[in-house]
Amino acid sequence: MRKDAVEVMISLPNAHEPFEKPTLTGSLYFSSDNVDALWEKIKDKATIVYPIENFYYGMREFAVRDNNGYILQFGQEITDRRRYRSRRMIRLVSQGRIICSRTEVLKYRVG
Repeated sequence: MRKDAVEVMISLPNAHEPFEKPTLTGSLYFSSDNVDALWEKIKDKATIVYPIENFYYGMREFAVRDNNGYILQFGQEITDRRRYRSRRMIRLVSQGRIICSRTEVLKYRVG
């Protein structure tokens, strides 16, 4: 599978290992230089897990489910620090689920 300069190789299970069914329990995450353009291109063609959104940890991302039921996440680092103030972060802070400052969130962000 190839798109521009990105190539993903998917192979059959290793012949030396037992195989009953696929067992991926997480998701696959793809970084993008223009996640908004990617969202516009595929949002009407895929099953949406969550729509494009700014997250408190400094990523703008969305997720879809592929034809095998796996979650594919696409994200881009937010470079404009003012965009960190998403409604989700405000909601989490107001619920007491985030108890650190925005600076600490940036310092310990995941992604």
